[in-house]
Order: sequence, then structure tokens, then C-alpha cells
Amino acid sequence: MTDLQPGLLLQGVVLGLSIAAPIGPVNVAMIQRGLGQGFAGAFLLGLGSTAADLLYILLAYAGADPLSHQAWARILLFAAGALVMGWLGTGALRAAFAAAPEGEPGTPERRSAFVSGFLITIVNPMTIAFWLGILSASLASRPRGSVAMEALYVLALALGCVLWCFALSLALHFGRRVARGPGLRIVSFAAGVMLVWFGLQFAWKAVREFVPAAPATEAARMTEGG
Repeated sequence: MTDLQPGLLLQGVVLGLSIAAPIGPVNVAMIQRGLGQGFAGAFLLGLGSTAADLLYILLAYAGADPLSHQAWARILLFAAGALVMGWLGTGALRAAFAAAPEGEPGTPERRSAFVSGFLITIVNPMTIAFWLGILSASLASRPRGSVAMEALYVLALALGCVLWCFALSLALHFGRRVARGPGLRIVSFAAGVMLVWFGLQFAWKAVREFVPAAPATEAARMTEGG
């Protein structure tokens, strides 16, 4: 492969780490899952999130950035994000007050972790703004390499996300020994409150996107009528 660029691949890994590491809905959910279910629950949730990231990366390559600037698209995404965050947050709050489960969590709960991670990321407008906005701008600012090189760059981005998920899941696995009983309930309660808070923020942003749209539409109609 004549156009192999190690520096660009390293940049991709670092970029993937930079989007995965900040505390947000995914990491909050991973902490709650990891302390309750161990490595598998947290890591599967992280993999679900990475799968959604990959989808948006491919959309950025396809030039879908203008879609993120449409008001109707932002309203739908904010509303969907509010519903998903509210659903996950209330689930965490119920877990905080529920009776402590006996033994290890069942396989169905671990399987649902992947779906939860995917849903959290696919409806998160901040993630969409990053991949469709910043990544699209980054791709436009440099010449495209071969198909093989660009495929490696996408894999490098995904690798950065997976590395963070692995490190956090491993830390949470060993942290379970400390967060037992009341400690786990406190973590579940805090995670639930934060997820509900993210949901309320998304709901408010959806309202703010929708309300100015109505007067603008009415003004446009009056102008056309005049």
C-alpha cells in the first residue's frame, strides 16, 4: 500500500478517544451498567455506541452534514434523544430503589446493553454534530486517500472509541468490589438523575428549535401574500 499514512491513522485513534472520553450520556450509562453487571455489561454498551458512531462516520463520508442544519431534523433528534435518555434514566432510578438482585445479571440484560449504547448515541445531537460537522470539515480540509487508506482511517476512529470503552469497562469491573450494596444504589441513582437531566436538556432544545420556526413560517406567508 503506497499511500499508507501512519500519522493520519494515529490522528484517527486520538480523535476516536477524544469523542469517547468526555463524560456524557454514554459514559454515565456505562458506569451504571459496569458497576452493576461488570465488564461485559459496560463493554457491550460501549460497543453499541461505537456501532452508532461508525454509522455517522460513514454518513460524514457520504456528505450528510447539510442534513444536520435542517430545523426539522434537529427537532426530531432532540425529541428522540429526550425520550431515550428519559427511558434509560427512569430505569436507572428504578434500579436504585429496587431490591438487590441475587447473583450475576442474566444474559438478556447484557444483550440489552448493546442496544442501549446504540440508541443513546444514534439520537444524541452532540455526537451527530461532532461526526457530521467536525469530521466532515476535517475530511474536506485534506485530500482523500485511496479507498483502502480511508477504510483504515475509519477503523482507526473506531479503534479509539473501543480502546476507551475497554479501559473504562475494565476499571468498572474492578470497581465493583468497592461499589457494593448502598454504594451501587447511590451510583444508580446519580446515573439516573444525570440521564434524566440530559433528557430534559434535549426536550428543551427541541422546544426552542420548534417555537421560533412557527413565527418565521407565518412571516414568510405574510410576505408572500403582500
